[in-house]
Amino acid sequence: MHRWGRRFASLIGALVILLGSAGVSSAQTTDTVSVSGQVAPAPLNISIATDSVNFGNIDYKATSQGASPAAQGFEAQGGGAYWTAVTPIVINVSSPNPWTGQVCRDSGSNVPEGGIRLLGRVPQDQQEASADFGGNNVIPTCSGNLTWLLSGSTGSTTTTKYIGTWVQSTDQLGTLSTRLTFSVTT
Repeated sequence: MHRWGRRFASLIGALVILLGSAGVSSAQTTDTVSVSGQVAPAPLNISIATDSVNFGNIDYKATSQGASPAAQGFEAQGGGAYWTAVTPIVINVSSPNPWTGQVCRDSGSNVPEGGIRLLGRVPQDQQEASADFGGNNVIPTCSGNLTWLLSGSTGSTTTTKYIGTWVQSTDQLGTLSTRLTFSVTT
């Protein structure tokens, strides 16, 4: 075979090998996977770090409880005494949306006529106590709740509240008790 003929035959052979291997590498297969789910809001959650609040011994004269008081008392101008328990109620709310917090209470037993108040602080003097006790009365039924936070934000929010009561000279002596129910809605 002529020299050019051998080269041509070698070239044809190389092309056949190249095309044969190219055909194998271009083979392709496919398959599919379906993906589904539902994007849902994060759950609304409330937790309170305080199990109970105790006033200790309280009277209508705001008699001091000594060096480590359970409650701070101030005489009310109209008579009686405003008492605020010094134990804070720490409330944590986690919410995916803005929310409103409400509180109510059961009828309880031996609750002073001045009611149970939800306060944002422990008053430091008679003027602060008088201002704080002007409203904020926790209603003894859960049909008309007191709003404790009008506009909570998304994410995690921690709020501190205090419980107060207004003791008058005509209130019955004895142990007072009531249960507060805090709730949040979006």
